[in-house]
Amino acid sequence: MGELIKNHLPCPLDDCGSSDAASLYKQDDETITGFCFSCQGWIHPETVSEFYNEGFGTEERVLSQEEFDRISELECRGWRER
Repeated sequence: MGELIKNHLPCPLDDCGSSDAASLYKQDDETITGFCFSCQGWIHPETVSEFYNEGFGTEERVLSQEEFDRISELECRGWRER
């Protein structure tokens, strides 16, 4: 299994119906495959491309200072130490 790039996705395989058990992995050859932990099925790269629309890269998004400041100003409704 390759590098995990996205998890908690719906399963595209027939007869599964899971809304959050699939994960996508980037393989050594740069293909993206998947696995569903609910039905124990492997998700072929073509299915990944068609079902998930290839929208899952491995690059990280860095917040701008403006975005960070805006988020920091939001009211904390839970445990502040988290």
